[in-house]
Amino acid sequence: MEEDLLINLEIKSTPDEENLTPTPEEMVKLVMKEVNKSNLQNKIIISSFDWRTLTEIKNLYPEISRAYLSFQQQAGIKIKNTIYNRSPWMSYLPFFEKYELPKIIKSQGGKALHPYHKDITKKLVDISHQEDLPVNVWTVNEENDMLKMIEYGVDGIMTDYPLRLKELCDKENINWF
Repeated sequence: MEEDLLINLEIKSTPDEENLTPTPEEMVKLVMKEVNKSNLQNKIIISSFDWRTLTEIKNLYPEISRAYLSFQQQAGIKIKNTIYNRSPWMSYLPFFEKYELPKIIKSQGGKALHPYHKDITKKLVDISHQEDLPVNVWTVNEENDMLKMIEYGVDGIMTDYPLRLKELCDKENINWF
């Protein structure tokens, strides 16, 4: 079981407000100082909505796996859209349509796509898998959404209710994880 352990370490930062969080360079140094104290470097995948931070990790610690968080909804929850053409969240990369996203992440050396579950489609999962990019959706708390994500073939579900997900899979006789 321990050999299957993967720790998703999410770095919270923002390109929108200066001095609210450390710069990407400072943030990476702070985080990696702590990561390097552990024996878990090869068990960690670092994720962030702020792709500038992921670029710093790529440049300074290329051996550390990176997952690219994304949010494309225009309304519905408290955060704003992070994926759009030349977005500061995307480190100003060009972007035109959502099916490009897996290819952009792969071109950056990313190891996983972590989209908001309401942004995902079966086609996007298929394209990601063609790029050898696992799809781990966040925050899936409702049973019908959990079932939809499993049907779409996502690789991981982040939820506030892991026991709910396990019980649902048991009840539906789904051998998913």
